[in-house]
Amino acid sequence: MNYKRIDKKAVKAWIIARAIFLIIFGIMYFIGIYVLLMPTINDVSVKYVINIFTVLIMGYLMIYTFLFPFIEYKEWKYSISNDKIELIHGIFIRKKIIIPINRLQFLDVNQGPIHRKYKLSTIRLNTAGGLHEIPALTNEEAESISKNLAKVVKAGEDID
Repeated sequence: MNYKRIDKKAVKAWIIARAIFLIIFGIMYFIGIYVLLMPTINDVSVKYVINIFTVLIMGYLMIYTFLFPFIEYKEWKYSISNDKIELIHGIFIRKKIIIPINRLQFLDVNQGPIHRKYKLSTIRLNTAGGLHEIPALTNEEAESISKNLAKVVKAGEDID
């Protein structure tokens, strides 16, 4: 099977999106913990545990924001043939999803503001079994895939 990769600009887009989340979460976390909660705690050992917990959370979020996108990009592959779509992705648990074309109910192409900046799109594949995505494709590639899949789905309907 000939697998394709998503666009390399996915890494930048994912880092930016996660950095925005990290900043918002960090501000809310520090206000909640260090402005509202910590002044009310008198036990030094509880403050110590909270500080360790904070370092662990922020350390994980930094790795999730700045390292995981590179790994995710390397692990994301997809293949589209006349009868099925295969998606392979995952960092710790690798998933291989096979979607028969005749199970597709509908698909859509969408862009968030960060993807729009990098001219990327995500194809959402809706089946009775759930929603699957091929993220971070170039706009042209996403448009081409959606048109080809629409033709294949329509041809399958005509045969039945």
